[in-house]
Amino acid sequence: MRAKLQALAFNLAMTLVAVLIVALVLEGVLAAATVPSERRATAPWGLAGGAPGAPGRNRLLPADGSPARDLPAKFTRRMRAGEGLEISTPRGGGWGPLRSS
Repeated sequence: MRAKLQALAFNLAMTLVAVLIVALVLEGVLAAATVPSERRATAPWGLAGGAPGAPGRNRLLPADGSPARDLPAKFTRRMRAGEGLEISTPRGGGWGPLRSS
């Protein structure tokens, strides 16, 4: 049973390692964006001695080209034409301690 759980956790951790970054820029329309995300302040944990992952991030890309601003994990916001929304998903934690080569 323990081997099955370890294999399941390994497969799950390997699936979560990939990061997804979505950038959406509105062209000439007004819209509302609702983002109910998690793991923006705390990174996902590792398993069996593995290192933690990295937290995700939500950012507003202003229409005027000024620097991007961080947004909270959960928000609803009116978006203006030309503004963008960048959503970077959390990176999953590792499985087991690192091995030296």
